[in-house]
Amino acid sequence: MNKITCLLCLLFVVATYAQDETNDDLVQLPEVVDSYFTFSILSPIAFETPRYRFGYIRPIGKKWMVGLDAAYGDESITYKSINLKDNDDYRLYEFRAEVYYILPVKRKSIHYLSLEVGYVNHQETFFDNSYKDESTQKKVRYEQADYQRTRSAITLKYGAFYKLWGKFGVNPYYGIGIRQRNNDYTNVIQTPRQIDDFPGPDEDRDEFGFVEDYYRKEGTRLGINFQLGVKLYYQIE
Repeated sequence: MNKITCLLCLLFVVATYAQDETNDDLVQLPEVVDSYFTFSILSPIAFETPRYRFGYIRPIGKKWMVGLDAAYGDESITYKSINLKDNDDYRLYEFRAEVYYILPVKRKSIHYLSLEVGYVNHQETFFDNSYKDESTQKKVRYEQADYQRTRSAITLKYGAFYKLWGKFGVNPYYGIGIRQRNNDYTNVIQTPRQIDDFPGPDEDRDEFGFVEDYYRKEGTRLGINFQLGVKLYYQIE
């Protein structure tokens, strides 16, 4: 997800939240009785890791819900197919499970706190690039290398379900948590070219694009997991 997308999403969340305020004393505290099918609007345009993520949420009481999301992306069904000069064989799987608690606030829509656990498996072949080797801490330049990233995360989130028309609506959310990421390089064909031919792993970049080149450092690292997104939902009565 790039910076502009994050900013637009944040503005959308703030604007929607403001419109949801009410002074009507007749508004009842929310209770959940319906299930939802969901689709992540931003996942198909996620920075460097596009995928299509669908989900299902169902109530397990008047104040609790549980949800499960699954996502998949590869170069044949995402924008990755547009530019394959420096990469090939892109494939990503993602799974998320979430428990929702419905907040007792008098608003027009349902607001919640949730706890989510997630897992990502990302595989790709890179060309003409470099990475920092985990064991030697030295830069390795290659003509071709198979890259695999796995990431596990647990995130505390806040969000809401806003109706748009009929049974359709949007679910903006944001959250913060902890993630563990592991980068692994295999089948590396090192290059005989000059040092200046390839960029180096000077910085580390996460999925949001705030920091550079997260994929160029091999090994396992802990870090902060930020989330900001919007889902389209269809209500099932």
